[in-house]
Amino acid sequence: MVKYSQYSSSFSTSVKKLCINMNVAAVVVIHQPSYEVFSHFDRLVMLCKGKCVFSDKLDCIPSFYDEIGRAFPEKYLLPADLLKAASEWKPDPQRVQPNELIKSCGKSALEDIKGRKKPTLGLQFRTVLVRHVMNHYIRNVTNLFARVLIYGLSAVLLGLVFWKIGESPDGQDLQLFQAEAAFGAGLFLTQTLFLLPFAQISTFFFDKNLFASESSIGLYPAWIYSLTQVVLETWVMSLCALLQSAIAIPMMSLWNMSISKSASFITMFSVFCVGGAVGNSIVLLTSILSFSQDFAFLLGSANVIVFLAMSGGFVPYPYMESWIVWLQWISPIKYSFQAFTWSLLSGTSTAELMDQLELNTPPNVSMNLVILVGIFCLCSACSVVALSRQKEVR
Repeated sequence: MVKYSQYSSSFSTSVKKLCINMNVAAVVVIHQPSYEVFSHFDRLVMLCKGKCVFSDKLDCIPSFYDEIGRAFPEKYLLPADLLKAASEWKPDPQRVQPNELIKSCGKSALEDIKGRKKPTLGLQFRTVLVRHVMNHYIRNVTNLFARVLIYGLSAVLLGLVFWKIGESPDGQDLQLFQAEAAFGAGLFLTQTLFLLPFAQISTFFFDKNLFASESSIGLYPAWIYSLTQVVLETWVMSLCALLQSAIAIPMMSLWNMSISKSASFITMFSVFCVGGAVGNSIVLLTSILSFSQDFAFLLGSANVIVFLAMSGGFVPYPYMESWIVWLQWISPIKYSFQAFTWSLLSGTSTAELMDQLELNTPPNVSMNLVILVGIFCLCSACSVVALSRQKEVR
């Protein structure tokens, strides 16, 4: 028993030091604690017969004994005697009543709470960020490895299917038929940026439910949850886009011959990175708005189908009816695909193909990326609003 008591005391000491250093609270369930363990607690709440008998710091326990007319025990008997005192407690008209007792005993606690500084937004953001990193990337490193591996394997598969499709002899500009074939390969790369994030729906639902359970006590604002999710997912998507670019671009020979290979690689990597972040933000918003994971898959897949159809890669815009072609302007895949085609053909003699297929609005890579960043910010803002309206369902 002594050995286990020593372990409990050492554990409680470590937990308290951790709470002090991290500025967090710990909730511990323990049965029949020894005095050494009990002394590490900051506050004590005792309930009896549906009423609160005591709620204050441990330093106020002697005054509690005075109020109830009970002799203060030896310190090593205090935890057990407190339980006994609470179980034997009965209202006594001659003595102070529980509500009055709590009011008198809780004054110091109330003053202590009022004197505390409210945690800064930076500290709140860091706390949520560290928790997300621990839950999704350190304790669950397999999930991160699997996501990166899927992007890498998909890039290898597409690279093998479209092997050297953009290669031109002697470094010349692509011919029209080669450019059209490269467009098809680029469209497949682009659509993976909007399809693979669906694997994160279960993670997004976990975080949404976690926020709903904590929102009732107002621990953190909704925008902090969304911002931490955006920051972490953007970092992961950047890593995945880098791996995808490093594998697919050389295998498919998707180089712009009018600039250096390094500049061409950086441009296409930027396109894949921003496009992946947009695709991830759309899936996040869909998960928050949906009442179940199945519905999120259904709603998200329907959106992606429409976005792909209006991307201009499968059916060029000149062949679409005027009453439906306007949907292209709300398709993020359109801007990702156009950014890819501009990065591939800008400055080459084959750039006229962009005008023929009406892929020239916006007319350069930068403007397409700016629109994608705007869509990303809009989805993130909508996620904050939607998340703030989430309530826990019991």
